[in-house]
Amino acid sequence: MKHALLTLVMLLSALVLTAQTGTLHDLSAKDLNRLEKAVELMDNGMPETAIDIIETLVKVYPDNYDIMYELGYAYNVTGEATRSTIWANAKKPSKPTTRD
Repeated sequence: MKHALLTLVMLLSALVLTAQTGTLHDLSAKDLNRLEKAVELMDNGMPETAIDIIETLVKVYPDNYDIMYELGYAYNVTGEATRSTIWANAKKPSKPTTRD
């Protein structure tokens, strides 16, 4: 619950600061559900599975800061600090690379 509240606050902040990029409103209902499932997986100690889901969403929504943030958070949970910093601060997803 604590992560969910923190994520909500950060996502709302990101929406205000990045009005020019995609938002959660741009996601299809199916993809929004997938993102929510990924956050739930992270909350339940399965960040690797969450990363796989979120990386797929980044490819579909390359300008969506919310998805980039969640990917950065997931990398942080797994201890991949460098990737976490890159994705959490990303402006354009073409710079960082995924774990293909």
